[in-house]
Amino acid sequence: MRKISILHCDDDIFRAARDLSIELTSISLWNVDESENAISLMLNEDNLMLFLDMECNKTVEILNFASDMWLFNKKIKWILHGNDFNVTMSQLKELNINIDARILLVTPDSSGLNVNHFRAPALPRNGLFFIENVGNLTSSGKFKYENPFVVFDSNLHGTILRVAICVPKIPRGTTFIEYATQLIIDNHFSISRSAYQLVKIYSEIFNFQIHLIRVSEYGMLRPNSAQWNGLVGMIQNRFVDFGAQSFILAKTRVPVMDSGFSVIKYRQFFVFCHPEHTTMQKSAFLMPLSSEVWLSILLIAISTVIVLVILQIFEKQLSLKENQIFIFINVVGILAQQGLSFDAFKSIKSRIIIIFFLFMSLISFQFYSASIVGSLLTPAPRTITTIKSLYESNMKIIMDDHPSSKIIFKLVTDPDLVKLYETRIKGKEVFVPVREGIDQMKNERKALLTYVDENADLFKKSLTHAQLERLQTIPIFPQDHRALLVMPLVKGAPFNELIRQGNLRLTENGMKKFILDKFNAKLAEKSVKSFDPAVVDFARTAQIFYTLMIGIVLSFIVLVLEIILKRVRK
Repeated sequence: MRKISILHCDDDIFRAARDLSIELTSISLWNVDESENAISLMLNEDNLMLFLDMECNKTVEILNFASDMWLFNKKIKWILHGNDFNVTMSQLKELNINIDARILLVTPDSSGLNVNHFRAPALPRNGLFFIENVGNLTSSGKFKYENPFVVFDSNLHGTILRVAICVPKIPRGTTFIEYATQLIIDNHFSISRSAYQLVKIYSEIFNFQIHLIRVSEYGMLRPNSAQWNGLVGMIQNRFVDFGAQSFILAKTRVPVMDSGFSVIKYRQFFVFCHPEHTTMQKSAFLMPLSSEVWLSILLIAISTVIVLVILQIFEKQLSLKENQIFIFINVVGILAQQGLSFDAFKSIKSRIIIIFFLFMSLISFQFYSASIVGSLLTPAPRTITTIKSLYESNMKIIMDDHPSSKIIFKLVTDPDLVKLYETRIKGKEVFVPVREGIDQMKNERKALLTYVDENADLFKKSLTHAQLERLQTIPIFPQDHRALLVMPLVKGAPFNELIRQGNLRLTENGMKKFILDKFNAKLAEKSVKSFDPAVVDFARTAQIFYTLMIGIVLSFIVLVLEIILKRVRK
């Protein structure tokens, strides 16, 4: 059932509405100047047609509430009745109105009531609006339909607009237009190229032609000057109309240019195939011991010393004399599996030393077996996972020939990244196309600095499954770093509002979500990226210590019993 709510402030004007009887329609009347519930009724209503008298005292309050709650959308069909078209338009320009809003604006004219379809191509306040005339309701009650027309002139009538695009390097044997349109612009897996794709859509909507102009860099502020170079400089000096390029709108650029919509997230990574064997990997024999293990070893050592001291006291009391060299030779012979001397078991010290040596041998065997079995069952630890470890490795750095690659290190503050740039990159920069960089990266020990998101598809097509498993990425900014990319426009140009609103209109229709989903594709990486430093903790060696301590205690008890037995026999 369709619901119609009439918000009014004059009962005489709308008294006739009470007598309306429309099938499958529910009509409710609200005096907005007297009722407190007039605003709340709009919150949870679907398929609602709402008639609002623009001359009521609380009209502005209702409009602001609807704007703040984003109620100007496709769920509610608005019919706004005002006495003056210009006044009503000025009120609507201050509101948040969605592109799918359904608004009819009814105003009086000389022949009756004029009905216009009001629509907005963007969400922000103070936006641009399109007005389409639906028809005219004459004083005799007849409605005359008109052909819709757009009051705002959105037709640029074939105007040629100069559009700049950043292309740092052009391969030999090809022109800028060929390279830009075939190898760059037509590659839709790119933030730069998708911006131009949108520009081509705008040219069809607003009827303008495109003249491409090449620039080699985004642009930096000249030292001790208010002038910029690169793309920003051309926009500042009005050599181009706008850039079909997406880059960060820094605060310093705001005074010299306008901006379109945000495109994607800004993420640059070092990408490389992690070496299967690196000099930074640690031997299993050199794995550090935890504090609990060290305490256990200390306990065993102290226990051994105490036992030896006690036995030495017993030896003096029993007048037992043993050759220390004989004991040592027996112990070495037993451990070397060269035979077992029966006399060795009569030596109290031999038993204790043998147990201690067996314990150390057992630990060594545990390390050895863990190293062999671990190398067979688990992948080798990835040691190059941070900027610092990349700096300490012997990998060479190459960079995508994207315009931002030339200036990106001027924006970083991380000390490890600054050190990497100063010692390994500065003065010997190597800029290569993305495809060539991927080929070098997979065949040599090189790390490629590039936009992972926009080139994810190219990586997946160029690398084998084994190479993708070895793929490692290191961000030059924190993982949660996000910066909005915008389309640069000339400051104050007459067509800027048209292009900006066109951008927003397209993105609200799903274009932006499509771009974000496409550019946030994740590269396939091995499930095990890296390991924390391996540590031998007490949990891994507890059974060894328990067995050793039990052996020492039992052996000591047996030795004491033997001593007592010898003494009794005497």
